[in-house]
Amino acid sequence: LVLSIRERILPHFAKATGLLALAAVLAVGSNAGMLYYIDSHSSETMRGGSELTSADGKKQDGLGLQYATAWSYGKAETFNMLIPNLYGGTSQGGFSQDGEVAGVLRNYRADVSQVPAYWGPQPMTSGPVYLGAVALLLAVLGMFVLRGRSKWWVFVVTLLAVLLSWGSNFMGFTELFFNYFPMYNKFRTVSMILVIAEWSVPFLMAVVLQRLWCGELDRQRLMKGLRSAVLTVGGIALLFLVFGGALMSFSGQGEDQLPQEVASAMRSERASMMRADAFRSLLFVLLAAGVVWAFAAEKIKKTAFVLLLGVLVTADMVPVNLRYLNGDTFVLPNRAEIRPTEADRQILADSTGEPGYRVLNLSVSTFNDASTSYFHRSVGGYHGAKLHRYQDLIDRHLSKMNMNVYNMLNTRYVIVPDQQTGRLSVQHNPEANGAAWFVDSVAFVETPDLEIDALTTTDTKRVAVVDERFADALQGVVPAADSTASIRMTEYRVNLQRYEYTAPAEGVAVFSEIYYPHGWTAYVDGEEAPYFRADYVLRAMALPAGNHTVEFRFRAPHYAALTAVTRACSLLLLAGLVAAVSVAAVRKRKQTENS
Repeated sequence: LVLSIRERILPHFAKATGLLALAAVLAVGSNAGMLYYIDSHSSETMRGGSELTSADGKKQDGLGLQYATAWSYGKAETFNMLIPNLYGGTSQGGFSQDGEVAGVLRNYRADVSQVPAYWGPQPMTSGPVYLGAVALLLAVLGMFVLRGRSKWWVFVVTLLAVLLSWGSNFMGFTELFFNYFPMYNKFRTVSMILVIAEWSVPFLMAVVLQRLWCGELDRQRLMKGLRSAVLTVGGIALLFLVFGGALMSFSGQGEDQLPQEVASAMRSERASMMRADAFRSLLFVLLAAGVVWAFAAEKIKKTAFVLLLGVLVTADMVPVNLRYLNGDTFVLPNRAEIRPTEADRQILADSTGEPGYRVLNLSVSTFNDASTSYFHRSVGGYHGAKLHRYQDLIDRHLSKMNMNVYNMLNTRYVIVPDQQTGRLSVQHNPEANGAAWFVDSVAFVETPDLEIDALTTTDTKRVAVVDERFADALQGVVPAADSTASIRMTEYRVNLQRYEYTAPAEGVAVFSEIYYPHGWTAYVDGEEAPYFRADYVLRAMALPAGNHTVEFRFRAPHYAALTAVTRACSLLLLAGLVAAVSVAAVRKRKQTENS
């Protein structure tokens, strides 16, 4: 805008800005459905916070700061963008099968693939954010030779990504964004913001190559900038090559408890890995600089320039990538298939005929493992954005093995490992509440804290704990104990649950399904009926007397309208692309005819 005012080209600025605004509208519109559902779902998940009061007396909006910054990049670890094995690379092995560590571990009959080469500050990692020595050299070259408008915005967003990736290692800056910038507290792993640097650095590299290709860079300025870029990027690699062994400890957390010869071998091999990659990166920096110099000095043609740089980038990036994603990562379907254990088969042979029961698997990390769900409806499992109410239930009750809560979740079977043999056995839980049940009374509470705390002592088979915000749904309804009333699930699908019940009088039924307000609709004999939340996470309804069928059906809200918007904007984008290509072709033909 400032430049447009100075050069008196405001109409051009207005047109360009208008086109960008239109592009933004079409970009959002062509993803309207996905964005809407993510936004509406987010508020119900851990990313939207919790209604419970924390220790400091506040309600949490978004993820907790400590949880969100668990994977924080170390400040020195940032240099693995240039030297991939600066901090050992990966937590999934990483040491050589015939290296120093493997030799020592043979004395302990231990497998070297189980020992993490990574020793940095993150809890674990699958590999470094390696940007490439060639890409970094050319991007830094761009900082020395490009005009300000072409480079400073790229530099700023890259620096911002790096600073935010430090997380708990630069907490003041992280807290600023976490507390005041919209949606930032939804991140699960702050280090993932380095994906911006993985885009911006190659982008700046591409701009430099485009200017070189078109001959838009002054030769003297280019040579001076190339020298500065080599000294900067190559100098960092050389620094770690020569002094890295003295500057770094190469020792991870807790490794002081290992036998001295093992810990010493791990430090020694990590230092060797770092030096090897520092030399490797320095070599690629010098080779790439040589290619750029040869092209600038007109020693090689454009074709050779492109081919040589292409070879260097490929030789730089692909071998590093293959360290973490190679042929061993891909397996045949029959090898990846999850096969049922004897315990699984025993549960799958359930003969009660009523669907909807759940399984608690104590042979795995119950709330961080999803394998149980392959065969059963698991009471555990894992998701990075679990419903916040269910996470509250895990923290307050399930992790403490409150069987009253497991019963209300209809946990009919428990898989238990034998402590001696490891063999799995199945325990039947006869106290499970069932897929649905009528309660004798309703206990209203004023706050979510009181609601979840009440589950510690309340007999959920007889009493439903309900937030007073749902009092209107029970206006005039007086549930009472009635041994003749019964309700059972007859069909279970992910988007449909069907129940049949008999009740001589109006009553309140609780359903062992998680309450979620967006898209689920309840019906009694095909007629829509209201429902509400009970026992902090479950569904409940006031049901009329008689013999009736209850259904819960899911339909994504506003699906037709959002689909129409998404389709229309996508078609407009495609039409715009076709129009732009057509206009460019016409202009080129006219220029050719005029010349």
